[in-house]
Amino acid sequence: MKSLGRWLSIFFALLTLGLPVAAQVCAVPGKDGPVTTLNGVVNTYYPGTANALAGASTISVGTARGATALSTGDMVLIIQMQDGVSNASFTNNTTTYATGVGTAGTYEYGLVQAFGGGVVTLRTPLINSYRNAQTAGNARQTFQVVRVPQYSVATVPGANTVTPLIWDGTSGGIVAFDVAGLLTLSGTINASGYGFRGGAGRVYDGSGSNANTDVRFSSAQDNGATKGEGAAGSPRNTYASVGAVYTWAGTGGDFYPNGDNGYGAPGNAGGGGNDGDPGGNNENSGGGGGGNGGTGGHGGNTWSSNLDIGGRGGQAYSPAANRVIMGGGGGAGTSNNGGNNHASFSGASGGGLVLLRSAAVAGAGTVNAAGMNAPAPTATCCDDGGTGGGGGGSVVMLAVNSAGLSGITVNARGGNGSPTPTGSGDHGPGGGGGGGVILSSGAVGGGSSVAGGARGAATWNATAGTDGVRNTAQAIAGGNGSLPGALCLPNLTVTKSTTTPAVTQPADSTAQYVIRIEAAATSGGAAGVAVSDDLPEPFVLSGSTASANTSLAAGPATPAAGGTSTVQIGTPGGSSANSYTLLPGGVVTLTFNVTLEGAIPGTYQNPASTLFSDPTRSASATTVSPGDTYTAGGTVGGSNYDSAAGAGEDVIVSGSLS
Repeated sequence: MKSLGRWLSIFFALLTLGLPVAAQVCAVPGKDGPVTTLNGVVNTYYPGTANALAGASTISVGTARGATALSTGDMVLIIQMQDGVSNASFTNNTTTYATGVGTAGTYEYGLVQAFGGGVVTLRTPLINSYRNAQTAGNARQTFQVVRVPQYSVATVPGANTVTPLIWDGTSGGIVAFDVAGLLTLSGTINASGYGFRGGAGRVYDGSGSNANTDVRFSSAQDNGATKGEGAAGSPRNTYASVGAVYTWAGTGGDFYPNGDNGYGAPGNAGGGGNDGDPGGNNENSGGGGGGNGGTGGHGGNTWSSNLDIGGRGGQAYSPAANRVIMGGGGGAGTSNNGGNNHASFSGASGGGLVLLRSAAVAGAGTVNAAGMNAPAPTATCCDDGGTGGGGGGSVVMLAVNSAGLSGITVNARGGNGSPTPTGSGDHGPGGGGGGGVILSSGAVGGGSSVAGGARGAATWNATAGTDGVRNTAQAIAGGNGSLPGALCLPNLTVTKSTTTPAVTQPADSTAQYVIRIEAAATSGGAAGVAVSDDLPEPFVLSGSTASANTSLAAGPATPAAGGTSTVQIGTPGGSSANSYTLLPGGVVTLTFNVTLEGAIPGTYQNPASTLFSDPTRSASATTVSPGDTYTAGGTVGGSNYDSAAGAGEDVIVSGSLS
């Protein structure tokens, strides 16, 4: 790990030079400790419920999904999931229909200062604005706040799989965690199919008065097929490939402005197939594939009339250091023969998001964020159009020492479109999903892929999705909020003073000390903080006299008990209930009285020291003190209080009890 230590030294040199990276706030690296059996869902998801504009420090959120509630010192990911911008973008009945997704995908990391009553209070103001608007029939805007575990080290064993919760229209779809030390990935992180959902398959009898070339029209027209879901919005009815969840919200007003049906692709979602005969709905075309880094393929032409009105593929969008989106859902194929609400002619889900930051990576595991293949048609059902594949998702993997990334295989390919059943009369097949996005700080494994998905069949003008984006030169310290834990080593300074520098016995029988622990504002916070103070003989701690005041910190209200010559305030490396958590810039001030116990006249000096959890620890009980060395190769900043170096805590005793 010597190379890692060198990188860390360079980073902290940049801090001292005052370069822009110093303006970014740290969180509390290693707060969630070492995990050697990482598995299942590790994040907690909070949907945003009101706009949170740049410069604000509070965010209103709804009901959480996930096991671990937010608390002081947690890291969060704030991300705009959908941004349809305005209804105007959905009015065009041409190829310019709904071509934008606004600020969708913009994200930043933040540090939780407090949480309660559905309000997240951040340590520093938001860099970006995040908007929420979810009125049916209007441009949709959604964002979410995701709790990001801060592990000291983390291991995903070979048999284990880490997944997100499925995207439900307001939250989910993301795996994100931060590792201050080593991430060992031997198993799988899987977000394939957890992204934007496909358009729901639905049987229409045909009675529409719309033109068969309309790119958007109401589902009440009783023909065509449903568009997929994407960064520009959602249709009323969706299909999630993971778990095969067909969400049927009825036949009320459509959710996309100007209609859920039609071959136009809203943002990166695939368009639904149009029918050559709106009055009969029996010349079924295929649905378009979802997009992301690559464009989704378009669905095949209509049967008999051979019209090029299959669903268009979801559009491609360029990722950035602070902007990534989930894969778009595929569009449904036109159906007049299948069972109503039939999943087999629904579009496929896109891939979700995976965002990982660590000091280093080891292992030969897999990260999947692929778009799903469109549902396979039932052989006996139906003479209907094929459906679009899901767009590949996005994976961001950043490490200070990126050499180990070459052992990790990353799959963010697009899903395949579906063919039509054998003997169906060559109705239009589905388009392939566009390839996803891989952003990494070094080369990933050779088997990694952002390939576009295949078309459902080589007939009737269906097309494959195009390849996505790979960039292996991403900087680990981007301009997106809280820095990675690996670049945020705590820097604690301990000072001690007395409010009673001169005491005279027998009139005075006690003295008072004040210990101050401060975390540097430009470094990482610290968890598991405790103070140890060996009092000079014959001083002993007075009973029930210790008290604590905190600023940007949390910990026990009653820090110590009396009657001992060793003052132990808090449990080193302990939980938040019995030790202190300091945010960057946080301060704990401990005040306690000591009984002189008949001390002989003289000057009494008294050092003070602190221990806290090693943010790169591989065992939960491992603690460090300012000036120690991290296992990852870096050096803890700050210092303990040395009584020989100053007289601030000196107590001069005169007189005696006799």
